[in-house]
Amino acid sequence: MRFRFALLLICLMLGASAVHAQFNAILINATQPLTLACGSGDPVPDGVTVQIFWDSLANGATADDRQPQEGPGFLQVNFNQFQLNGTEVLEVPGGFYTDPAFTMATGIPTPGVNGHPVYWLRLCLDAQGIYWQSDTFRVESGLNEYYFGTGDGEIPFTCHVGQCAGCPTPSAVTNITASQSFCDSIVVDWEHDLNNIAGYRVLIDGELPYHYIPGPANSRFVDTQSVGGQDHVYRVRAYRICGTGQDADTAFSTAVEVTGRKTVGAPTPQNVTASDDQCGRVEVNWSVNTVLGLDSFRIYRGTPPVHIGSANRGNAGQLRQFFDNAPLAGVQPYQVRPWSASCGEGTGVSDNGASGAAPTCQVTNVVASDDDCDEVCVTWSATCTDADSFQILRNTTVIGVVTATGGPNYSFCHAPPVGLVGGYQIRPLNDCGTGTLFPTTPEQGIRQGAPGQVTGIAASDTLCDRVRVTWTDLAAADQYEVRRTPGGTLATVAGDVNTYDDLTAVAGQAYSYTVVALNECGTGANANGNQGTRRAPGTGTATFTLVTAGPPNWTYTMDVTSGCLNTVVIRDFCEGTTATAPTGWTVEVDDDSIIFSSTTAVGAQDAPVTGFVLSHPTCDGNGRWNIGDSGGSIRGPLPVGEHAEIPTEYNVKVFPNPFNPQTNFRMAIPQAAETRILVFNLTGQLVREMNLGRMQAGYHTVQFGGSELPSGMYFARVQAGNFHSTHKLMLLK
Repeated sequence: MRFRFALLLICLMLGASAVHAQFNAILINATQPLTLACGSGDPVPDGVTVQIFWDSLANGATADDRQPQEGPGFLQVNFNQFQLNGTEVLEVPGGFYTDPAFTMATGIPTPGVNGHPVYWLRLCLDAQGIYWQSDTFRVESGLNEYYFGTGDGEIPFTCHVGQCAGCPTPSAVTNITASQSFCDSIVVDWEHDLNNIAGYRVLIDGELPYHYIPGPANSRFVDTQSVGGQDHVYRVRAYRICGTGQDADTAFSTAVEVTGRKTVGAPTPQNVTASDDQCGRVEVNWSVNTVLGLDSFRIYRGTPPVHIGSANRGNAGQLRQFFDNAPLAGVQPYQVRPWSASCGEGTGVSDNGASGAAPTCQVTNVVASDDDCDEVCVTWSATCTDADSFQILRNTTVIGVVTATGGPNYSFCHAPPVGLVGGYQIRPLNDCGTGTLFPTTPEQGIRQGAPGQVTGIAASDTLCDRVRVTWTDLAAADQYEVRRTPGGTLATVAGDVNTYDDLTAVAGQAYSYTVVALNECGTGANANGNQGTRRAPGTGTATFTLVTAGPPNWTYTMDVTSGCLNTVVIRDFCEGTTATAPTGWTVEVDDDSIIFSSTTAVGAQDAPVTGFVLSHPTCDGNGRWNIGDSGGSIRGPLPVGEHAEIPTEYNVKVFPNPFNPQTNFRMAIPQAAETRILVFNLTGQLVREMNLGRMQAGYHTVQFGGSELPSGMYFARVQAGNFHSTHKLMLLK
C-alpha cells in the first residue's frame, strides 16, 4: 500500500508542478479512517463527500465559516469538496487522497488582506446522526502535502454527535446518461428529486472550467466542443445555495459520472486544387489528415454547385484525385465535400479550374537580324499565359524551341548557311497543341558572310597620267582593297566606290590589277588580275591650230586626238622669234627649232591646251609643226622658203640617250626626201616603224617613245632618200 501511495504522490506532484498556481495542496488521510459511528463502526465508504471550509477569521472552525468559492478567478479554488476514495486509491477504507490537488490558481489570502489561508474539513453523516470535523490547517504557497490522522504532525479529525449545521448537502442526480451517436454534440441527461436545489454543475474529463446549469428543471447538458471519436467523462453534481450576500453558502451533492462520445464528422478536405493546364480535362486533387468518420467524397462543379462524381475515402495523408473529363468551357469552381453515412456531408473546399487548350495568345514585334556574321537572331514580344514555349520556324521548318518564361521579350539565335535569306515565324506551344504563326508573312533574315568575288574589273591602258581601275559594285561589301602586281596593296576605298586611279604607275610599264571586297565578316575571294598601263608620252596624234595671228604675236591651241603627247616642235621660224609656253609647259629655242615640252602628257580625254605663243615684230609666213605622229604647215613668224637655212649634208643626232621613255631624233636633210625610222631589238626583230613621209629640206626633230617596250638596247635605222644611218639606243626603265 505504501509503495502505491508513494507512486500516486509522485505523479500528483509532477502534474501539480506544471500548473502555475499560488498553492497546490495534496490532502491525504491514510492513518485515521473515518467511520459510520463515533468511536467504532465500519469505515465510511468511498464516494461520501468531504467539504472544505475557509476559516476566514482564523478563529477556528465556526458556523460562520463558508466554503471557498469555486472557479478560475482571483481567490477562487478548483474545488471546495471531494469524495472519499481511500479504498480505491490507498487501500484504506474511510481515507482519502485528493487528485487533483486542492488549488488556488490566482491570489492567496494573506494576513494583510482580511484573513489567512486557513481551512478545515467536514464529513456529514446526517443519517447516522454524526459528522467528522478536522482541525484547521494553514495552506502554504507552492506544492505541499497535508496529512490528516492521529500520527505525529498530522491533522486530526474529531467525531461529533448530531447533524451538520449550515447548508445541507443535496441529493445526487440519478439515471444519468450520455449520448454515443450524435455527430455534432454529446448530450448528457439526468434526473433529480428537485428538492431545494439551485441547479447543477458539470465537469468534463476532470478538467476545469466547471459548467453551471442554473434551474432544477434544466437536467440536460449539451457538449458541442469536445473532440469527436473518443470517450469523454461527465461528472454531474446538484448544488444548493444557502443564505444571501456575504453569508451565502453552497453545498454540492456527491458527483455522479457518465461516459459519452460524439460521432466523428467527416473531416474537411485539405490542399484542394483544380488544374488549368491539362488538355480536355480538369484534375482535382486533395488530401485529408484522417479518415475517421469519413466514407467517401463528393465532387461538385459550377455555380450553383452540381454533383458530378464521387471518390472513395482512401487513406489518411493520401493524395486523392478526380478527373472531370467533360469540363465546361471557361473557369469553373470545383468543390470537394466529405461524406459520412452517419453525419452526411461535411464542409466543402473549393478551387477554380479549367481545361487546357492550344494557346491563343498573339506574338508581336518579330524581327530577324540581317547584319550578323555568325548567326541570325530572332526577337519577339508576347504575353502568353496559356503557352509553355514558342516554336521558331525558318522557311516553315521548326528550328528551335524557347520556353515561355521571363517574358514579355524573347530571342533565339542559330547559324544558318551564309548568305541565304530565310523567312522566320514564331508559334506559341503548349501540351494541348500549337497556336497561330506570327507574322503571317515571314520576317526575312540572313546570316552575313564575307563578300563574294569582285567581278567586272577593268584597268585602263589609254590614260596618260594614271591607270584607272573600275569594277562592279557588291552589295555585301563595306570596303574594297585595290591591289597591284608589282606594288602590293595600293589603297582601301569605301564600299560605295567602284573606281580607283593609280597615279603611281610608271608610264609604259604593264601592271596586273585586282580588287578584293571586305566587310566585318571577312575578306572575299581574290579575282584574276587585269592588265593596265599608264601610257607613255611620245606617240599619238594631235591638231595644232592658229587662234590669233600677228605680227607681232601668234597664239596656238593643241588638241590631242589620240595617244599621250607632251612635246610641240616648230621649225622654219624667222631669226629673232621668241616663244611663250602655256602654264605648266616650258619652251626651248635653238637655231632651227622651237620646242614646247611638259612633264605631264596630254591625252585625248584632256581639254585642248592653249597659250602657245610665237612673237616677232615683222615676220609673217608659213612654217612646219610636229606633235607626236602628227605634223603640218602653219602660219606664223616664219620666213619665206628661200630665206630658210638649208643644211648641206645629212646628219642625225639622238638625245637624250640613254632615255626613259622618250628620246628625240634631230635630223638635217639637205634635200626633200621620203623619210622613215626603223627600230630593232637585239635579236633583229623590228619593234617600231615610223613613216615620216616626204620631209622638206631643213632641220627636223622627231620624238620616239618606248613606254611599251621593255628595257634594253635597241638599234634605230634612219632612212631619207638614199641616205641611211644606224644609231644605238639604250632604254632604261
